Amino acid sequence: MEHIEGDWSTAVGIELKEGGFRLVSNTHQAAAHLIGLWPDDGGPAFARALMLCADALHGDATHEEFRLAFLAAAEEAGIVVHTH
Repeated sequence: MEHIEGDWSTAVGIELKEGGFRLVSNTHQAAAHLIGLWPDDGGPAFARALMLCADALHGDATHEEFRLAFLAAAEEAGIVVHTH
């Protein structure tokens, strides 16, 4: 498998509200999910995840810091996640 900039060491599985499952394995996939598929308007953890996403994409935060913020935002939104 080709390495993509921002790949996470541990992928995150997300259960979608409409059914199904999505595996998120890098910062770019998570960013797309935050921006286009998030189930609510978000709270403080969502805002932090957005900030750390931008920081990670610009090299000002680690991709692992963003992954942890993404998990916190998912918990805040009531999204069921599985780490692999």
